Amino acid sequence: MRAFRVVLAVVGACAVVLAVAVNLASGHYTDAGWVLVVPLPFYAVGLFAYLHRPGHPAVGWMLAAGAGTVVGFAGDRLMPAAANWPAAWMLVMLGQWVGYATVLAGAGFIGLFPAGRVDRQHERWVLGVAAVLAALLRCRVRNLRRIPSPIRRRRRSAARSS
Repeated sequence: MRAFRVVLAVVGACAVVLAVAVNLASGHYTDAGWVLVVPLPFYAVGLFAYLHRPGHPAVGWMLAAGAGTVVGFAGDRLMPAAANWPAAWMLVMLGQWVGYATVLAGAGFIGLFPAGRVDRQHERWVLGVAAVLAALLRCRVRNLRRIPSPIRRRRRSAARSS
């Protein structure tokens, strides 16, 4: 588990540097400031807690929520650059799963504060349901594209009749 927390710390730090550098290089100075003001404090508090109490269970939730927030902001800025890449859909799906995991980590941190671990059965149940929904939600959204749209049918029939 400590190795996973180290990976979260390193990925979060790289995402902060990348998000600020890409925003500054593309001339989006206010977005670079936004990264420094909004997601960076979440990540910094999680990293600070990890460095001071690496074994505490709540630190993992806090670090995951902070690193996920920073990675989400970096991904939002980098996603348009990969728009013409044939496998861009995989990046979009990965970004959405990171977003779901970040929400789950934030809920875990807030819901399990201050102990950081599950003490009661209903806590375990709520986090389990949230994790399953986060995993399945993206699969369901992807399958919605296969459902024929009534708007497309109307457009096609209107084009054929004219």
